[in-house]
Amino acid sequence: MVKAGAQDGHGGVRGGLLITPITTVTSGISERDAGAASGLMNTTRQIGGAVGLAALVTVAATTAGTAASYRAVFVAIAVVCTAAFTLPAPHHREAADAPGK
Repeated sequence: MVKAGAQDGHGGVRGGLLITPITTVTSGISERDAGAASGLMNTTRQIGGAVGLAALVTVAATTAGTAASYRAVFVAIAVVCTAAFTLPAPHHREAADAPGK
């Protein structure tokens, strides 16, 4: 018996916390542009993950000692998360105000 979300490839709750819901990304976007907005969000998420992982691996590789490298990586993650939480939330336009409607 397999637990739902544990090995289903979708990450269960963990995946939901990391992936921006498509409805959030496409709110305020005309139906004509919703596919492009969704594709841009997914592409940005994939590239951001790859660049972020590369940066953390670089931090770990340039720090001497296993414990020190783990500490440096966790400090870097904490700094990025703190910076992300201090940014103001984006304001969405209403669909009626979107160009092309």
